[in-house]
Amino acid sequence: MLPAYNPRESNSTHYKPHLPSNALRIKAGAFILGVIALPIAANVVWRSEHVVFWIVFEVITVIPALLLVVWLVHRGVSLRMLGLSDPRRTFTDGQVIAFSGLALILFAVVGALAIFVESFFGFVEPEPPPVPEGLAGMLTIVYYSLTAALVEETLFRGVPAALVLIDESERNRLTYILASGVAFGAWHESYGWSVAIACALVGFAVAALYVAIRNLWPLIAAHFAYDVWAFWPLLPSS
Repeated sequence: MLPAYNPRESNSTHYKPHLPSNALRIKAGAFILGVIALPIAANVVWRSEHVVFWIVFEVITVIPALLLVVWLVHRGVSLRMLGLSDPRRTFTDGQVIAFSGLALILFAVVGALAIFVESFFGFVEPEPPPVPEGLAGMLTIVYYSLTAALVEETLFRGVPAALVLIDESERNRLTYILASGVAFGAWHESYGWSVAIACALVGFAVAALYVAIRNLWPLIAAHFAYDVWAFWPLLPSS
């Protein structure tokens, strides 16, 4: 059963989160900006259509994301604040599945928006990541999708929510939604401007959903499912 979170509990006497210091928030925010710069720099310096490039690229994004989470937890930011754990399991399994379905619909909008933006502005988009044939290709798609879901939802939804302190005020929540969407879009610039713009617009909606449920796992599951569906047509036919 997936962990769940009740946002109303954040101000209760039963749960007092350890709020990160301003210095910690600045350092973590700068780290996220550095990670966002990775695909942009890779696209300029060493973009390759070889599958090894994309596998290595995914590895060098997973490791910093993992290190950031470990560092934040070590500094007192709980997994619960990051949206990754909640022993209370306030939502039922049915509600969690419904949240995952709603998130999946939001992610599916990315493809339609990207096509519209590309045709409206006349962008010329780069080639998508390569996928080998057969079983290796299927495993590559799962690898692409799993790493993307885990890294992007953690870096652009869970961690920023903890850093911006979204429980403190409505202004903080709005700041989080805007920053999360922009960062999510910028991260996808290597896929072309139409995808980046579409991801930013959908990113606002997904961040708003996270504010409501404070649970990354439905978003991770939906993100993974959507990416598998999106990458699957790239699998070469035998």
